[in-house]
Amino acid sequence: MISKAGGMILAIIGGLISLVVLGFLLLVIYPEILILGEVFANTFKLICIIGGIVTLVGVLISAIKPEVGWIVILIGAILGGGNILSIVGAIMIKKDIQYK
Repeated sequence: MISKAGGMILAIIGGLISLVVLGFLLLVIYPEILILGEVFANTFKLICIIGGIVTLVGVLISAIKPEVGWIVILIGAILGGGNILSIVGAIMIKKDIQYK
C-alpha cells in the first residue's frame, strides 16, 4: 500500500540530509571539494541548504494540500543534490493522490 505519510517521512529525512549533511557538514566530510575552489564549494553548500529548506517546506505544504506539496518536494529534492529519498517520497505522495 502506498502511503502519503510514508512519503512525507522519506521527504523529511531526505530534506534533513540535504540540509545538514550536504549543506553544513560538506567541508567536514569531504574537504577535497575545495580543490574546485572555495567559491564553488560555498555556492554548492548554499544550493544544498536551499534545496533542503524547500523540501521541508514542501512537506508542510503536502500536509495541507498534497496536490501542490509533492511538486515542491520534488523541486527541493532536485535542487538539494538529487536526493533520492525525497524524490521517492514525492512519488509516494503523488501515487497516493492518484489512488483516491
